[in-house]
Amino acid sequence: MKKPLSLLTFALITAAPALALAQTGGGLNSGTSAVTSFNTWLFAFIGVCAVSYLTFKCVQLAGEKIQWIDLGYAIGKVAVVGGVPVLAAWAYAVYG
Repeated sequence: MKKPLSLLTFALITAAPALALAQTGGGLNSGTSAVTSFNTWLFAFIGVCAVSYLTFKCVQLAGEKIQWIDLGYAIGKVAVVGGVPVLAAWAYAVYG
């Protein structure tokens, strides 16, 4: 009988900080605003990266370092990478 009691004690000791943080965390509104601000930051960061990458590829095209098809591939890559967070946000809204 001592083993389950010690396991229960261990579980309470390890769960106590998490329970304390859950009570002082701000609740659902705080979590929702944190996720919203993270989504805004993520979309802005990916947009800046995409514009920078496409600008770099256009400069390479102007310098005749790449072909037009390479620029087309770059645009396709940006479209796929840009679609991933949108898909993730949609899946979170549906299943989260």
